Amino acid sequence: MNKKKGVFVILGSAMTIFSFGLIAQNKSGKLDDAGRIVLTTVLPDRVSTNLPEGCGNILKNKLSQLTTQNGLGGSTNDPRFIITANVLENDKNVVATAPAMSTIDLDVTFYVADYQTKTNLGTFNMPAKGVGQTEIKAYINAIRNINPKNPELKLFIEDSKNKVLEFYNTRCDFIIQGANALSEQRKFEQAIAQLISVPDVCKDCFTQSLAAIGPIFKKLIDRQCKINLMNARNAWNASPNQVGANKAAEFLGAIDPEASCYKEAEQLTKTIGARMLKLDKREWDFKLRQFDMNVDLEKRRIEAYRAVGVAYGKNQPQNVVYRDPLNWLF
Repeated sequence: MNKKKGVFVILGSAMTIFSFGLIAQNKSGKLDDAGRIVLTTVLPDRVSTNLPEGCGNILKNKLSQLTTQNGLGGSTNDPRFIITANVLENDKNVVATAPAMSTIDLDVTFYVADYQTKTNLGTFNMPAKGVGQTEIKAYINAIRNINPKNPELKLFIEDSKNKVLEFYNTRCDFIIQGANALSEQRKFEQAIAQLISVPDVCKDCFTQSLAAIGPIFKKLIDRQCKINLMNARNAWNASPNQVGANKAAEFLGAIDPEASCYKEAEQLTKTIGARMLKLDKREWDFKLRQFDMNVDLEKRRIEAYRAVGVAYGKNQPQNVVYRDPLNWLF
């Protein structure tokens, strides 16, 4: 599927749940990962390669457990905030027991950072000790002994989370200005994705971002309406029969009721319906989308915005390459 077409299809689904109205006071709860602060787990290659085989994956899983257990795990459209770690070997010994046992003494340093601005938001160091019949097993046990529920480690994560919140609350104006600049370049999906990435726990900035999305979203649905209406007309003119009607319905069904060309879509629907009545002696069963006004307007609006953000994210490179953050974290 063409990337742009993929965005249009998902956007069409978003429009079925959108109503363009006044921005109400933020009452939203946690809807999904898009509404929360998310820390993306990153383990530099040099850390993995310096550890015995298998230890890198165990450490990465520990980082993921740490974010998940503290409510910061998941996926995000804007993976700028990361959690990573470095491991230094302090001491290792072989204990003359029967059988002989290896011991390892490590220093594990955790970092939370803003990868985009190359800013360290928090650092926490903790020892990790392990014992095993081989040095590799001692390493593995040392990393496995890292407890994601360690109170000091949890406090470090909470402090880092607060710094992320502070980032959004102090830079909200710049985030909105950046999105408006993208909108002026007609990059509406990117602008919406940028604004909707603000976590809803940052209530002031989240509310301001919702207000800023409204006019951008209106421009987006107006543009998409014109495209879908043109495609529907072309499909119908090429085949003014059941085949053409079905094809036109695919495009007409993606048109948002609040779009500027909705009335033209209504007229085309009536034209096709009248023709199909003559051909088949029965009414065309297609109906343009309409909104159920009994559904919570704010929730529907936020879900629609997020659907656009998700669609945009899915059409971006899926494998984000994080160049070794340890180069600037020290």
